Amino acid sequence: MARGIVNGVSNTFLCSRSLSVVEGSNKSKTLTPLIAYAIFLTGLIAFILTFPNTAKAAELKVAVASNFTTTIKQLKPVFEKQTAHSLSLHFGSTGKLYAQIANGAPFDIFLAADIKRPQLLEQDGMAVKGSRFTYAQGTLVLWAPGVLSAPGGAKQQLMQDKLKNIAITNPKLAPYGMAAKQTLQTYGKWETYQDKLRIGNNISQTYQFVEKGGVAAGMIALAQIPAEQSGSSDIWVIPITAYKPLEQQAVVLSRSEEKEAAQVFIKFLQGELAAKIIKDAGYTLPESGE
Repeated sequence: MARGIVNGVSNTFLCSRSLSVVEGSNKSKTLTPLIAYAIFLTGLIAFILTFPNTAKAAELKVAVASNFTTTIKQLKPVFEKQTAHSLSLHFGSTGKLYAQIANGAPFDIFLAADIKRPQLLEQDGMAVKGSRFTYAQGTLVLWAPGVLSAPGGAKQQLMQDKLKNIAITNPKLAPYGMAAKQTLQTYGKWETYQDKLRIGNNISQTYQFVEKGGVAAGMIALAQIPAEQSGSSDIWVIPITAYKPLEQQAVVLSRSEEKEAAQVFIKFLQGELAAKIIKDAGYTLPESGE
């Protein structure tokens, strides 16, 4: 096809050189090189337009840790507006998504809530080396909407063993669940609340337990709390010294058939606009410490 296009354009150019016009007499004047070149370009454009662009936009299948649900939904339309690509989002706990990937799930990108799983994928040859990076660092909070009027708010209710029950995400599946367990251990409350724990399969479910009123309090991501409520006494932003850092990493998967488009998304995620959206959602970026 490429040779045909070249030949067609060449023919157009050759024809343009032989064109002539008659100006008020029988004397024929050969077109100037400039006019001939203009005709050549016109022919080139017309020929190119005859053949539609065969490059198609990619639909990237992205496995996303549940805590990042709201934020990735904000990033999605921005990315799709800036590029020709689209995102198909699949949510779950980091542990379950990792298991799906290890068992052959056809994802292109993995946005985990930890470092461990992306590292394992890279070590096992299931992730593209050099694509792994930290896109966010999360913050754990205790949310107890029923204690607004209680003295000391959520923190004191926890410390004084006054919470009827607490929802956390399964520590074996979700990094935020492990962080919740570590927090309770740090403050000597793990054993105290053993019989009062409600375990969610992912952090979105943990949030729903509390939101629907079935559980008095829950340990969830700060990013899940609406900005206007972040300073309320029913929310305790747990000190990061109480649990291991929630460093969240992204990686392009080796099985992906859209690696070029996946790298476009990774670059977008590392850009300033994405960084602002991520920080505004309640995350920090380790590189800047903001």
